[in-house]
Amino acid sequence: MNPVNNLMRKYLKQFFDDEEDFTPIEGFTEHFIDLQMILETQKRNDISLDDVLACQNIGFQLIFDAVTQRDLQ
Repeated sequence: MNPVNNLMRKYLKQFFDDEEDFTPIEGFTEHFIDLQMILETQKRNDISLDDVLACQNIGFQLIFDAVTQRDLQ
């Protein structure tokens, strides 16, 4: 499974308790691509796992709040 799809499923599970229904995130694919790139950069820079997970959760909340892709970046 590709990392972006996996990230989407984690988000759907966390906010909608259903990782199979992608309807709630239609139109947000680019948001998840950007978030995945941010998380990969942090991992490459040897950021602690706790900090990476915190950034993931912040990114998830921003997506849930429907921020623009530009604001997410």
